[in-house]
Amino acid sequence: MEQPEGFTKDPNIVLRLQNAIYGLKQAELTWWHKLDASMKDLGFKQLKLEAKIFRYQKLSTNITVAIVYIDDTFFCGVKDGTELG
Repeated sequence: MEQPEGFTKDPNIVLRLQNAIYGLKQAELTWWHKLDASMKDLGFKQLKLEAKIFRYQKLSTNITVAIVYIDDTFFCGVKDGTELG
């Protein structure tokens, strides 16, 4: 846990967490940063125009798309030249 913005960075100060992580204001942003880093580690690239969509393409015919909405994720893909649509 890090000290919130506005606190003096003093290593002698200990913070006590009184709420579960979902009760914190930073929970959504913390979750998003972890998801974003994990997706990039797996080789997914985030679309520039839509931050909630990730794309992974290993070969020219193998494509996987991940769509993230709040804390739900939907994966879909095309393999071995299967036509879209």
